[in-house]
Amino acid sequence: MADPCDMGSEREEISRQEALDRVRYRPLEAPLLDEEYRRICRDCECLIPSARLAAVPHAVRCASCQEEHEGGK
Repeated sequence: MADPCDMGSEREEISRQEALDRVRYRPLEAPLLDEEYRRICRDCECLIPSARLAAVPHAVRCASCQEEHEGGK
């Protein structure tokens, strides 16, 4: 018979791996571009600052809208 602690650790590891897979493999949102092919925020439609794009190349929202999108973290 398996040790209950080992079974709990195994379930925890499986749960953690499933959570990582959900984040890792979620589809990326397509960026919105203005007429000059500059990236604009999906929510407020303002230009995404170049400093943000340098820090987060796949960003589709400005920093404040992204924070709100994530639930105000």
